[in-house]
Amino acid sequence: MVPGAAICVCKKGAGVLQWGQMNRWFKKGLYFCCLWVVCAVLVGCGREELPVINAPEDLAGRNVSTMTGAVFDRVLMEHIPTAKPYYESGMANGLQSLKSGKCDAIVSDEPVARDLMRENSGIRILCTLAPEEYAYLFAKDNSELCEAFSRAIRELEADGTIRKIDERWFGNDETVKLPPNLPPDTGKGTIVAATNSGFPPFSVVVQGRMAGYDPDILAEICRRLGYGLEFKDMEFSSVIPCVVSGKADLGFSGISVTPERKQSALFTEPVYKGGTVLIVRDASAGAAEGTWWQGVKDSFVRTFVTEARWQMILRGLGITLLIALCSIAAGTLLAMVVCAMRRSPHAWLRLPAAAYIAVMRGTPIVVVLMILYYIVFRSGGIGPVPVAIVGFALNFGAYSAETFRSGMNAIDPGQLEAAAAMGFSKWRSFLYISLPQAVRHVLPVYKGDIISIIKDTSIVGYIAIQDLTKVSDIIRGRTYEAFFPLVATAVIYFLLAYSISELVGLVERRIDPQRRRVSLDFIKDTPHDTH
Repeated sequence: MVPGAAICVCKKGAGVLQWGQMNRWFKKGLYFCCLWVVCAVLVGCGREELPVINAPEDLAGRNVSTMTGAVFDRVLMEHIPTAKPYYESGMANGLQSLKSGKCDAIVSDEPVARDLMRENSGIRILCTLAPEEYAYLFAKDNSELCEAFSRAIRELEADGTIRKIDERWFGNDETVKLPPNLPPDTGKGTIVAATNSGFPPFSVVVQGRMAGYDPDILAEICRRLGYGLEFKDMEFSSVIPCVVSGKADLGFSGISVTPERKQSALFTEPVYKGGTVLIVRDASAGAAEGTWWQGVKDSFVRTFVTEARWQMILRGLGITLLIALCSIAAGTLLAMVVCAMRRSPHAWLRLPAAAYIAVMRGTPIVVVLMILYYIVFRSGGIGPVPVAIVGFALNFGAYSAETFRSGMNAIDPGQLEAAAAMGFSKWRSFLYISLPQAVRHVLPVYKGDIISIIKDTSIVGYIAIQDLTKVSDIIRGRTYEAFFPLVATAVIYFLLAYSISELVGLVERRIDPQRRRVSLDFIKDTPHDTH
């Protein structure tokens, strides 16, 4: 065969291989899409008649949704002790549980309940359980700033500003519900306010920015006092720990004033007086108008198009990629060091490395993140994203270190002895003999570790990071719909994990002589034209 013909064979074979790889991608993507279509069909099938709740007594022994970190469970147990609290992370989750029958009522604040009813048909307020007062929360050592805010609140009430904000956010005119213009820092500093945006109308994301009843009041207070203002969006259960630990100056989101909370924090003058209510399904509500397909289209528009929410998803994806890639890079370097320590003949190196691996592998990553954010870096100026990178790098390093160690232990010691007999130094023996073989043993498990760390980044919302999953929660908090935000998030995570897995698999095939030989045999056996 002439050299030109050989080139043709290689190119043709490479083209066949590329087509085979694309075919595998297509098949796996098709299987994934079919799975979600089947799930969507099953969601709409097999629904049974849900019980109708006409009085609080009907909730005896039944699940009642309550937000994690709020005082709703305490109020529920005081008034309906036989009910079962069903803890969830937000009102959007509670609404989906109510509609699907996982729970039979939701405990909520009265203004939040009115907002839910305005956005969703088929629900109603059953009764009011208890009156409540809502205020802004400060740490115990921040009494001077708390008193300054209380004085400002009294002034805003006296001049009618709070009444105007109340009319705007508790009215029906959606066009006036916009994010506030944040005041500039006049030299006194910037107030960092922690909140949860899934609590409309107190706090909600509008046009990609924090808005709501409380943000409007806080912006006016900071403007009058000469402070700048910055918001941190996080899980509601993390708001109070964030303030108490000093990572934020104040917390808000319809926070109820209770004697128990007063023991660990300070409260301003109340900014709203409402009550805790029960929300149940409305049996008298008629079926929603419009076709099923029209509902799907409207849901798609609300999830991705309205307020350009697809841009929020892209920003969240960027944060997820940043945390994942930096954690993988830093964790890999850390794993190499720890692996070397674990293989050291010196106990003073082996024991600390073994202890580190045991602690990190035995502690949930969400607990590690919260310890780093609220305790270790409590007083530092390190932001949540660097803290997340450190936390995931520590976790990834612990798992990968053991993976690397098992790969090194799989190498026959006789090969290193033979290399030493041939005059190889320890460094050359490692570089040319141990490393290539260890990598082939390590890569399959290392690929799994990478996929795991990408999926684990979904918990960073606990420390005020708006990653892909947190953005999905924010959108669900606005639309009160679950399908498109959750499915879009699942698809994006799948594509991320699968793409990176294929990249690592490509490296795995390139360095494996046996798999390379199979590829060459495939090219050789492929029919080709020698002319």
